[in-house]
Amino acid sequence: EAIGVVLDLFEEQWNIMFKLLESYQKQKGDCNVPQNHAEAGKQLGSWLDKQRQLMKKGKLPVERQQKLEAIGVVWDLLEEQWNSMFQLLEGYQKQKGDCNVPKNHAEAGKQLGSWLDKQRQLMKKGKLPVDRKQKLEAIGVVL
Repeated sequence: EAIGVVLDLFEEQWNIMFKLLESYQKQKGDCNVPQNHAEAGKQLGSWLDKQRQLMKKGKLPVERQQKLEAIGVVWDLLEEQWNSMFQLLEGYQKQKGDCNVPKNHAEAGKQLGSWLDKQRQLMKKGKLPVDRKQKLEAIGVVL
């Protein structure tokens, strides 16, 4: 019986953190909590990072995974950031008719020109993943 009480306590703590994350999402519009961010005196950023680690290791229970995904948690932030920049590049291409983004050009407050230059550098070094190379080439980027 004592074990049941402890398990309920862990479940309750998880639910408290989840509610804090829901509140953060409603305020900020996303669940991209900085790792050192605290809400109501609780380390929300660290908690979310732990959930991502558990997910990566296949140890996050499915019901928790689904709850987190339902409010917009992104599991791979680097992939999300790349996709976000790619979407900005697609918008630039549609507007300008090409992907010749000046190196110092910004879109939506993000350094699109620098990002594209970095993709070209990665390509030259053989470090740009094939799927990303194909996506860039498909919209007219000359690598």
